[in-house]
Parts: sequence; C-alpha cells; structure tokens
Amino acid sequence: MIPSGRMYLADAGFGTRRGVILPFPLQRYHLQDWRYADRPPETKEELFNLRHSRLRVGVEQTIGLDKRKWKIIRCSAPEYRFRDQIALIYVVTGLHNFIKLDGKEPGEAYEEMEASLILEERGKLQSARQRADSVVGERGSLKLRELIAKWTWEDYQDVLPMEEG
Repeated sequence: MIPSGRMYLADAGFGTRRGVILPFPLQRYHLQDWRYADRPPETKEELFNLRHSRLRVGVEQTIGLDKRKWKIIRCSAPEYRFRDQIALIYVVTGLHNFIKLDGKEPGEAYEEMEASLILEERGKLQSARQRADSVVGERGSLKLRELIAKWTWEDYQDVLPMEEG
C-alpha cells in the first residue's frame, strides 16, 4: 500500500493505480529511443516521458551502485525480518545521500545550493515546492501526471528560445 501523499515512479508494467506515476502510453520513452530519434520532445507527453525515463534510470543506477557498495542489501538476507529489510533500505539511502552531499547535513547542503541560485530561480523553486505540496495530496496519479506534463512543458517552452538563440 502506498502511503497517502506519496507517489511512486514506475514503468508501464505496473499498470495504472493510485499513487503510481507512469509514463504516457504510445509515446517515446526509453532513453535509446530518444538517442536514435535525434530530435527534441515535440509534445508535453514526450517531454514528460523523457524526464520520467531519465529519473527512473537515475534511481536504478543509484540502487545498483548501492547494491555493489553495501553487501547487506545485495544479499537480501532472509534472516532479517521484512520490517528490518525495509529499514536497511532507508539506512543505505541515507548513507548514500550523506556521502553525495560531501558529508554535509542535508539542510546545509540545500541552503548552499539555494544561495547560489539567482532570485528568479529561487522564486521558481519555491513556487514548485508549494505547487507540489498542494497538488500531490488531492489528485489521482493520472491527473497529477497530466499536471506535471503541462507544467514542465510550459517551463520547457520558456527555456527553448534561450537555447536556440
């Protein structure tokens, strides 16, 4: 069961269900499809799928690195209770994030990152956080996917002219 207010990123094999964000069907999805097509996203659905795929691949690669680094999760030890196995994933994820942040406390690292942003970027980040908080709890997965696709497409349209110029 997926906790209220949480969403899981999944591929199409999971099927549509509450709390699971899937890619749009019948659109390019896998990164190799994008590499060989040699053209940028042309619709909000394609852009969503590209970003969904990149994020999913990043998560899978991170889990793969952690499995190689931490033997305890590589072996899925049956002598540990299921609840303890879940806790181990949280511990390893926390260690991964701590190492990635150069040993800084998460709040400190994010404050440094935010301080380096220009005022406009800070406003967009704050707006995105507020939007996400207000939307996640009250909408189903399909509606949320549609909203995310719409918002990212609008941002993409703002950035595209700068990249072309």
